[in-house]
Amino acid sequence: MPAMDASLRIRQGFTDTNDGQVRFLTAGKGDPLVLLPHGGRSSRMYRRLIPLLAENCQVVALDPPGTGESFLPDGPRTITALAQTLHEAAVAIVGSHYTLYGMNGGNKLGAAISAAHPEAIDGFIFAGFTHSIVLSNTERGTTLGQHPSVRALLADHTDDSPSQWMEQARAVTEFTAPEWSINEAIDRLQAIRYRRHFYRAVTAYDLEGALRSLQVPVAVLEFATADEDAHIGRQAPKLAAELAASAQLVIELAPRAPASLEDRPGDLAAAIITLWDALTPRC
Repeated sequence: MPAMDASLRIRQGFTDTNDGQVRFLTAGKGDPLVLLPHGGRSSRMYRRLIPLLAENCQVVALDPPGTGESFLPDGPRTITALAQTLHEAAVAIVGSHYTLYGMNGGNKLGAAISAAHPEAIDGFIFAGFTHSIVLSNTERGTTLGQHPSVRALLADHTDDSPSQWMEQARAVTEFTAPEWSINEAIDRLQAIRYRRHFYRAVTAYDLEGALRSLQVPVAVLEFATADEDAHIGRQAPKLAAELAASAQLVIELAPRAPASLEDRPGDLAAAIITLWDALTPRC
């Protein structure tokens, strides 16, 4: 059996920023692609995806502040502030130019980075479930703000109260044996002190303003479910038209499928590469 290309093996590291150390996973070589995870998740959610993407590029997955092994902020941070920290980390790892992928909570961070640093972003793949990619801030306040998991997370009680810790610990017990479920359980526990701050920042963020101001090539990837098709309606075509996006794709998910697509890394990798090729020609 031929030996595995060493560049495809996942390596981990830490890089310094003005706020603290950010952990990352990386593999591959070539044009850099930076991955931002769903809110409350870490680079761990991309462990099965990274080697597939690494066949085409240098891929870097970041742990946002307060998740995984990255530093815990000493208080609330805006999406703009968190995005600046992640951009500093990305530049320290890959250099002055990179393509960006962000899903769900990570798509807000990606939008903020792309809006603030168009000189550095070669393209932005804006990805997420239907409720997360609605362009209108007002409409998204309903689709995202009233999503059951977000509404429960933003309930009015003390962040560090015993009840909040127990609520998160109990949520972990809902997961079953597959690797992606264990990974999400670990991420949830590590992000207990962070998730509420982050989703407060997400719901306060002017995503519509950031997206409409972008000066970088954009592609849209929608994760669609039958329930959200019925209650919200597909957003990718409308969003792509509003933003003059280079391309748009939809991946349909079965009921109760992992939100992270950790069970379908091949499908996700193929979609990302297709959209990236539409954004900008690569060597």
